[in-house]
Amino acid sequence: NESVVALIRELLGRGDGHVKRAEALRSNRRLKVAILGAGMGGSALALWLRDLFGDQVDIAVITNGPVGGRCQAVELDGARYEAGASIISEVNVLFKALMNRFNLKKFDLSECNMPLAVYNGTRFLFSTASSAASGWKWAAKLLSQWKLVWRFGMFSLLKLKNISKRSCAPNFLRLYRALRDGATYAHPRELLSTLGHSCLCLTQHPADQWLVREMGIPGALVQ
Repeated sequence: NESVVALIRELLGRGDGHVKRAEALRSNRRLKVAILGAGMGGSALALWLRDLFGDQVDIAVITNGPVGGRCQAVELDGARYEAGASIISEVNVLFKALMNRFNLKKFDLSECNMPLAVYNGTRFLFSTASSAASGWKWAAKLLSQWKLVWRFGMFSLLKLKNISKRSCAPNFLRLYRALRDGATYAHPRELLSTLGHSCLCLTQHPADQWLVREMGIPGALVQ
């Protein structure tokens, strides 16, 4: 639909998350749209379609999970914590547009004095040091780096960090540029080909197998 393509272009160009109402549909007909999934992608699409077409569209969102996907809060020991989607890529212009729309502020994690931890549902596998406890940010940073190297090894961490630079890694900037230029995709295979020539193959194998067998990342770090 040309209006949907124009919507994507406008979002990528303006970045404020607001979409102007489209002209009335011919013959006063109504659109019927089904959206699979109520995560950030599905929820945002429903919002923008409503902006674009108003009451001229019937939207059904089909999901087997909570609205918001990974953007949820969990309760632990009587307190509520944000539990997902904590890392947003700078090239994800669509999510940044949503942040602008709802006046969400971005905070540098290094300035929050908040330790990071990996929790497997039963116990904490790893946690960084908190500068609130030591009183010195540089000391907490050095201690956290030492704990990472001690547990996983310097060489393993460097290999993991450099995965994004490999030719097989998804190129999301290329995808956003293609959408800005009016690209549409009739099948997920076409979208994956834009992300990179290896991306379709990556969907056919478990991520842990690919990281261990092909990238050479130690299993202890992947798990």
